[in-house]
Parts: sequence; structure tokens; C-alpha cells
Amino acid sequence: MSFIQDENLVSFIKGGMKIRSCYSSYKECVNFLESRNWRDERSRTHYESGVKLGIGTFNLMISMLPKKILRLLEFVGFSGNREFGLAELEKGRVLQSLRAPLCSSVLICFHSIITHVFGTADGDREYARRVLAPCLDLYPNGALFLFYAGRVEEISGNIDVVR
Repeated sequence: MSFIQDENLVSFIKGGMKIRSCYSSYKECVNFLESRNWRDERSRTHYESGVKLGIGTFNLMISMLPKKILRLLEFVGFSGNREFGLAELEKGRVLQSLRAPLCSSVLICFHSIITHVFGTADGDREYARRVLAPCLDLYPNGALFLFYAGRVEEISGNIDVVR
């Protein structure tokens, strides 16, 4: 993303093309997911969760860029869609797979940290709690999930509850 700081148009176009190339790779993964005959459903589920994690996070993060940058990215043929990104992460979160906790982590982080840091919204604290609960059940001592639990309580104004 260093091309954003460089005000050179050529550098920006090159950076935009790299972003587009990255996203095209994820689209190829989607095509592969849909066209392949999977012998093992478990492998398909793990692969699918990875694709959902990648596409969802990519769309979500691109959608967080300033409007001016987004307009320029649309010029090179790309736009980030926040709702689509959140939906893909949600689909990846509910799969019983290796990457489900990572999808959950991105969703919780978005609703409890990113929206507050960027000042774009208040985030959905109740949704973050619902996503966090099964993660804490699976990983009760997981540092990241304990951090998120504390963060959700902090933004809810429940400082005394934070462990």
C-alpha cells in the first residue's frame, strides 16, 4: 500500500494492478473450488474457508480505504465491497474448518477495533459477542480471543468486567 503515499500516477497504477492481480488470484480459487470434483469433503471445507477468509478480508480492507483512493482503484477496475466481505467472512466462520477461527477473528476485530480506530461506525458489539462466545469455548485461554473479549467489554463500558 506504499503506492498510496507516492503521488506518482505511474506508481499508483502499478499498485492498483497488483491489487487487481491479487484479487484475480482469489477469483481463480473460487473457480477452482466450484469446478473441482472433491473426493474428500473435509479438504473442500478447509479450502473453501481459506477462500472465504481471503476474499472477505480483501474486500473488507479495501472498502476501508479513503473514498478518493477507492475512486482511483475503480479506475483500474477494482472496488471493495464491505457487505460482501463481511458476508464471506461470516460464511467462512460457520464452516467447521481450520480457518473458521481466523474468519471469526477478523469479524471481531472489525466490529470492536477497526470501526472505532477509523471512526467509520460504532461496530456491532452484540454481533462481536456472539461471534466471540464459541471461540472462547474452543480456546478459553487463547490470548487473542481474551484480548477481544476485553476489548468488547471496554467499548461496552464494562471496564470492571475485563479480566
